[in-house]
Amino acid sequence: MINYEQARAYLARPEFQISRPGLKSMTELMHEMGDPQDELSFVHISGTNGKGSVMAMLDQILIRAGYKTGRYLSPAVFAYEEKFRFCGQWISPEDLARMTEVVAAAVERMRSRGSVLPTVFELETALAFAYFRDQGCDLCLVEVGMGGAEDATNIIRHTRVAILSSISVDHARYLGDTPAKIAAVKAGIIKPGAAVVSAAQEEAVQEVFRQESRRLGCRLTFAEKDELTVLEEGPDGIRFNCGAWEKLQMPVCGAWQPANAQLALMAVRALREKGCEISDDAVRQGLANVRIPGRFEIRRRHPYVVTDGAHNPDAAVKLMHSVDRVFAGRRIWYIFGVFSDKEYDKIIQITASRAAGIFTVPTSVPGRAVTSEDLAEAVRPVNAQVIPCADMQEAVARAAEAAREEDVILIFGSLSILAGAAQAIDRSWPETTSI
Repeated sequence: MINYEQARAYLARPEFQISRPGLKSMTELMHEMGDPQDELSFVHISGTNGKGSVMAMLDQILIRAGYKTGRYLSPAVFAYEEKFRFCGQWISPEDLARMTEVVAAAVERMRSRGSVLPTVFELETALAFAYFRDQGCDLCLVEVGMGGAEDATNIIRHTRVAILSSISVDHARYLGDTPAKIAAVKAGIIKPGAAVVSAAQEEAVQEVFRQESRRLGCRLTFAEKDELTVLEEGPDGIRFNCGAWEKLQMPVCGAWQPANAQLALMAVRALREKGCEISDDAVRQGLANVRIPGRFEIRRRHPYVVTDGAHNPDAAVKLMHSVDRVFAGRRIWYIFGVFSDKEYDKIIQITASRAAGIFTVPTSVPGRAVTSEDLAEAVRPVNAQVIPCADMQEAVARAAEAAREEDVILIFGSLSILAGAAQAIDRSWPETTSI
């Protein structure tokens, strides 16, 4: 039996740290493991933005309805174990080690035959499905890693509901350079017999989803704007009506969160139509208890410190809407870091002029790194009040020194910077409640 450290070392082996489209290796790996995914039922979500928030809301609702849920998400923000969740709880180090041993045994049998070895994302996806079967999950909530049709998660067959969140141009090098091309890839998660629910989309994207749903005989429903009414929003959360549900409350912020909740509630209706018992009380309790770390999350007050994983232009637009609605009239200080494969010039154009000052931080993933100096150079033509910082701790310290009690410090960009942000916030303000 391997231990936790050995499991993490195995999954981190350089031979697995690649990206490869297609399901050939994934199919072989799952066969070696007895195809655990074929014994499970799924809610599968693809899209550009909002996937994590929609699934967090739906997960809480289903747990309070009495279902044993599995949830698989990526990337991890605060700890590796958060990718694999059973009834809202992260996988234990012991279970992670045990399931990694199962996956590793299957990989070594593939190696002995001379098969092409899986990628790390395929290994993690296989681990998730084996873990969910082991735990006896009633429903598994799975987020696509990237794209849809050829994503490793698309090995699943028994999809009860396919959710399509808002579509915009992201990962254009891999998925296509127009929303319609990207939609065609993401529509690959639609399976025969599944209910399909979609966020409001532009017409070209809608048509792609209509054609694929029609081809597979699936009922497709788009979100309707007049069904959703926001009653109140502020730093303490959001109160809203959605269809027959009135005065729902969530302790989360963000201009886009009511629309994410609407999509989660559309999934609830679709699951009810497929025989799932989900009471209105479960809906209310689930939303009232949802927590979405790193999505316009208020970490402290006086000054406000907010973290958000806005890493593409569409998310940046929504982030600015949230700032203007929740923190109208306040001075905003930015801490910003992003990967090189994101359209950070566009993100800067959307966000930078609003800031009183900007502190850039480096990202360090091989092949995707951006130095804080290079990012500052990109910011300077839009906002000259920019300072490159060596790391997140320096950036938080500088922002804390600059900000008055009534100001806002907004930490945003790639999700990978948020774990360091949480640690730096806790060191700079020890009274802040840790994640």
